[in-house]
Amino acid sequence: MAEFSPTPHPVLPLPTREQALALGPEQTMQLLLKREEMIRLEAEDPFRYGYVLPCWKDAEALLWNSLVLALFGGNGSAKTTFMAWMGVQVLVNKPKSKVLFLHEAEKPSIDIHHKFVYHYLPKEWKPTEDHKMKRTMTTKVNYSIAGGFTDNVFVLPNGSICRFGSYKQDVGDYEGGGWDLICADENLPISWLKTLVIRLPRCGGRLLWAFTAIRGITPAMKHVVDGAVTVESRPAELIPQDRKIDEKQDWPVGFMPYIQRCIWPKWSAMYFFSEMNPWSGYPDLKLLLSTMSQADVERRAYGYARNNVRTLFPRFSAVHIVEPETIPTTKVSTYHVMDPAGVRNMFMLWMAVDEHGRRYVVDEWPDVPSMGDWAVTSENPNRWDGDIGPAQQSIGYGVLEYKRLILEREGNMFMDGKWVMCGLPIEERFIDPRSGAAGAIADQEGGSSLIDRFAEEQTDKSGKIIGPEMDFRAASGQREREGLDAINDLFAYNTGQPITALINEPKLFISSRCQNLIWALQNYTGHDLEKAACKDPIDDLRYLALEEMEYLPDNRPRQGRVRSY
Repeated sequence: MAEFSPTPHPVLPLPTREQALALGPEQTMQLLLKREEMIRLEAEDPFRYGYVLPCWKDAEALLWNSLVLALFGGNGSAKTTFMAWMGVQVLVNKPKSKVLFLHEAEKPSIDIHHKFVYHYLPKEWKPTEDHKMKRTMTTKVNYSIAGGFTDNVFVLPNGSICRFGSYKQDVGDYEGGGWDLICADENLPISWLKTLVIRLPRCGGRLLWAFTAIRGITPAMKHVVDGAVTVESRPAELIPQDRKIDEKQDWPVGFMPYIQRCIWPKWSAMYFFSEMNPWSGYPDLKLLLSTMSQADVERRAYGYARNNVRTLFPRFSAVHIVEPETIPTTKVSTYHVMDPAGVRNMFMLWMAVDEHGRRYVVDEWPDVPSMGDWAVTSENPNRWDGDIGPAQQSIGYGVLEYKRLILEREGNMFMDGKWVMCGLPIEERFIDPRSGAAGAIADQEGGSSLIDRFAEEQTDKSGKIIGPEMDFRAASGQREREGLDAINDLFAYNTGQPITALINEPKLFISSRCQNLIWALQNYTGHDLEKAACKDPIDDLRYLALEEMEYLPDNRPRQGRVRSY
């Protein structure tokens, strides 16, 4: 009888000597044969019998509760393998689904994505030398090791389609695909990230991005994780057990982030540690990392990269972002501020203050859905505060057009040639003190100040008022540094204790609809001075932060103030 030689496997252990003696020779052999059968099935049909890492199940659940899941992993952490497994799960279990895999170039796509996706296809749908898939109008699955899937696409018998692309192509080729799942690997350009995400909600799709930040944080990674809040952390044996590395660290000493909630609504980040994958060669990796810097250890073992560019709002995080429907609408007073910008559009914010003094930025203009980004991440590494976005390009509004925009934004209606003030009452309006005192804008009538021009009524030829009086007060002229400090003070709370309403919580919250303000808070460094592309939203916010705003009940004297329509 040939000598039995068990197959090595990192997860399916061999019985110990004590277990074998307790079982006896016959039962021990049965156990070994069952183990061999499990290993054989795993190799022949990994779709049904492949080993699923515990972190994969966590990532799968998180993916379907998110719009975007950024999966950052250490070396050998199996993040790309998970992505292939996840893509095949969607293709097989949801007939007529569409999945897109993206890599940096075609060759790594073939060598990695094609190979892993082929590996996880169900056995009966996997073409081999002995089993050729018959091509029909609804089925096309042709694969070779050298060339991957023919034409970078395959169609399964259930009608599901999988395509493979690269960032060297035009993002427009994939923008309108109606994808159920987009699996992006490695250095995803931020332009691709933003373009693809905007199309996902209409088809209920998800974006899964896997990246190992070996060379540090990229613009796309920064966009995802800056300000993220750690929801769950895990022990990390290679991390110092006695001190925090960073003042912004919101996880325990000796741990590393596992799941984070990002600033953007329904965006999540997850970290696969190298040690979570039994096939990663972690013991050898641990030995190599013992000679490397702390930053290298965090990146290569835990997938975590720190942003070394410091913004002026280190306290700002996802804690400060709230959904519009959660913002109180009763027992609040609302204030409005605008920052005229010469040849650019004005930037405006609306802030509500509740009876407890909590402040909520409820709206902004220009907003991303209607006007686009106010500022965007720059490809120039020396331009830290971004590049000018499309929302800054002037639409040529004068005082009358801005009055109409403001009143409509606040819910008022222009009916039968007159304004019906049925919208949000405004306690007070503020304006940049320098611009407010300057000459009139686009219409250039009379050369009076903007404050004067907005205070005037505009009428049509018949004498009807089409531009009601709108009273603005010059905002505080205190120095910029004081305004920035005021914002940080409003963001502050004890991060070492749970958030508790009215006891331990910030005093300033931002509606998730205010994406241009959020981007500015996430990125503003002040490095580019007056040329900073995202400065205007910050200026508006610091004007509001410096004002002593409060909730004013309707029956309370306003000390000479009047509601400012």
